[in-house]
Amino acid sequence: MSDEHALNIANDKSRLYRFLDEQGIKVPAFKVVSTFPEFQNAVKELGYPAKKVCFKPSVANGSRGFRIIDDKINEFDLLFNHKPNSTYMSYEDSCRILGSNAFPELLVSEFLPGEEYSVDCIADNGKCILAVPRIRSKMNNGISVEGEFIRNEEIISYSSAIIEKIGLHGNIGVQVKKSEEGKFLILEINPRVQGTIVSALGAGINLPLLAVKQELKLPVDQSEMKVKWGTKFSRYWEEVYY
Repeated sequence: MSDEHALNIANDKSRLYRFLDEQGIKVPAFKVVSTFPEFQNAVKELGYPAKKVCFKPSVANGSRGFRIIDDKINEFDLLFNHKPNSTYMSYEDSCRILGSNAFPELLVSEFLPGEEYSVDCIADNGKCILAVPRIRSKMNNGISVEGEFIRNEEIISYSSAIIEKIGLHGNIGVQVKKSEEGKFLILEINPRVQGTIVSALGAGINLPLLAVKQELKLPVDQSEMKVKWGTKFSRYWEEVYY
């Protein structure tokens, strides 16, 4: 695993954005807020209502606390035509909730509207040995259930630079999304084995095994590092009867 300093950066979204910004790594436009008035100002400074704005707690897991502020959404349509797991919220509702409770530290940032990728990586003390991007074609409660492994050199280079700056080690997950300007920017880092890492087996890569071999200094054949780009996957539930 990564050392404590690297983990403290990676596991705190606000600290992560600040650190990368200071290191010259492009991140989404953002504000870190710790009071309700700061939240209101940040939302407006980031372009609301002309632009969508999103927020999430500095420290959280599994999309908990993440919302997209957009007053153009049709709440009737959300209520009757979508399952009750939407991340959209009106500005009025966000103010009603955040203004009447103990305020947590939040990362408020620009909304990235484009494709989202998870990048499963193996790092050796800050050096990215392998980066395997997969587009998140379909998600269920933040978990990828459909995707494709795509060799995107921009994403690979960007993820490698982030890993180097922070000094991460072992199995690392980097999540990126395309901005309005067409650039892939970071959402967050999972400094660990990601839940959908198993899907890489279909593309010929056993990422946890490679990390173990790296740690034990065991030889790795080049065939073990060869990704079958273009591989698609679907994950589904299967009943077990007993």
